[in-house]
Amino acid sequence: MARAGIFTLLIALTSPLAVLAQDEFGGRALNGSPRADEHWLAPPRETLKGISEVAVVIETLKPVAQTAGLSIEVLKNDVEQQLKRSRIKVRDMPTPLMQKTGARSATDIVYVKVGSVRPEGSESIVYSVSVEAKQIVTLDRLRARIRGTTTWESGMLGIVGTDEFVTEVRSDVGEHVGRFINDYLAANR
Repeated sequence: MARAGIFTLLIALTSPLAVLAQDEFGGRALNGSPRADEHWLAPPRETLKGISEVAVVIETLKPVAQTAGLSIEVLKNDVEQQLKRSRIKVRDMPTPLMQKTGARSATDIVYVKVGSVRPEGSESIVYSVSVEAKQIVTLDRLRARIRGTTTWESGMLGIVGTDEFVTEVRSDVGEHVGRFINDYLAANR
């Protein structure tokens, strides 16, 4: 009974906040869904239009993931191969030497994050996977270009035994990279 009371209280408290948030953020609901008459933000798929090449960046892995056998190199290779099989050009990230010599590099990034934690006394690992498209975005009002802005994202949470961790994470990363590829190909027909 106490849980039902708390749940009712949460709904009562958050409902006015949802209405306030809709008013404060141009009619957008808390889940980010636009109203039917709103067109100020491009759908995520459309932000992929015109990208000619990408670089792949894998965020530093937590010790739990490394101890279980996951490596940045394996994930990076998996993602790059999946993109290349779909005929998406993959380039290296810009480095100071590349910038100095004028060598070409990608400015659009497929960014992969894998979070992981092992609850104390457990043989399971709780993990998250996020695949993002990061691009340079221009703010007209400031006449400024902002690097590394997430314009597209797909992700998930999971829990798995330590023995299956690497296989499951690689599969889940592949699934979400596949979603990126589908949206990229649809936007660039």
